[in-house]
Amino acid sequence: MIKGFRIILVSGLLFIFLAASGAASDALQEEARYQADNGIEVISYTDKWVDLGLIRVYDELMNNVHGMEMDYLDRIEIHAGSSPETAHNVMATYQIEKQEEHIGVNLKGFFPDDYELPIKLDKGVIRIYKGEERQAIEDIAVDLSHEYGHHFTLYHFGETFTRPEYFRTSEYYNIRGLEDYPLVNAEASHELEMHRWSIYELAAEDYRQILGSDTGRRITGFKDIKQKKGQDLYLPINEVSIRDYNAIGQMNWDLPTAFHNSVLVDYFYAFTHKGDVYKRSLPLMADQADELPGLDYSISPLGDYYQTKFYWDRSTGPEDAIYTLVAYRDDKVIPIKTVFPGQDPLAYIGTVYYEEDGYIYYYQDGLDSGQLSFRLQVLLPDGRNLSGHMISIDFDQEVADLLDGIGDTG
Repeated sequence: MIKGFRIILVSGLLFIFLAASGAASDALQEEARYQADNGIEVISYTDKWVDLGLIRVYDELMNNVHGMEMDYLDRIEIHAGSSPETAHNVMATYQIEKQEEHIGVNLKGFFPDDYELPIKLDKGVIRIYKGEERQAIEDIAVDLSHEYGHHFTLYHFGETFTRPEYFRTSEYYNIRGLEDYPLVNAEASHELEMHRWSIYELAAEDYRQILGSDTGRRITGFKDIKQKKGQDLYLPINEVSIRDYNAIGQMNWDLPTAFHNSVLVDYFYAFTHKGDVYKRSLPLMADQADELPGLDYSISPLGDYYQTKFYWDRSTGPEDAIYTLVAYRDDKVIPIKTVFPGQDPLAYIGTVYYEEDGYIYYYQDGLDSGQLSFRLQVLLPDGRNLSGHMISIDFDQEVADLLDGIGDTG
């Protein structure tokens, strides 16, 4: 057991405190342990992850592009239940432990024969929680990639990045263009807005996009309210998770995704063993947001209700892209519809209906009230996720204007 400072990043939250490294783990019942040839260990504290499961976790770790920082990752732990040190909804953490290793020195006459030179090292620890609930590698792959992103960025991005008082002078801050976003911070807070604007969180998410494994990324075909009509049971509003890569490219949706910035992509790859050879950086990447189709809409009365139709010109965008229309209200992401190649670039919210046996059946999602923002998330065939320009709609005002127009013409 080695005593020292521990630095814990909890999805972008930075904590430093004095403690005994490994003390929390020592009090738990270890179920299984695997050590790879490079010395990295995978330790399970739940019987749901044992034997080949631990090898799969290590293999998944290696699916993430890495550089020399991998030599300084000590272990991955998989726990049942929530983290005892953070909020109950935290699914994973990253920690830096200050460890001490000893190297034998053979200098007769200067040191005793059994003398070992103490070497102080910073070693990273990734902890995955709720392992008893998440039993497939796909269930933890996104968290593993994100937490390794903390390990990667804290190792490579320099002192101005790792020291909160200097973060605005870091190279990453400037390359990412964060000076345009005053909410960016280096604070330790569980408050949602502070959390998602943490520079450490942003950097880890950029790593996950640019260098992270594809394992946890799924393409989900979301259906709009028009596609749901005729169903006896339906969810008016689609549910979404971080694994739905075509809807959520990154956890902070107010920023353009990492792939809009070719300099940023180059910056990340410069620290890896792949150097300048990578699959996702293509010419004019930084300009592709301007090449994405614009999003238009129209609102029409439908009896006593209203229907909003969104449309865009696929021919002006990247070939064979998958488009997902996404709405945003406060801190909630609401995927509306996924449009695959060959399908009409249309999506509907509000009210739809159909007639059967003399009856009219209405289907509503309730999204056409208040104020919402919308954008297209554009997934390219090579895996890059780009964000279209955001539009904001005040539906109450739009309907009021529509009624005024009808009254004027009457």
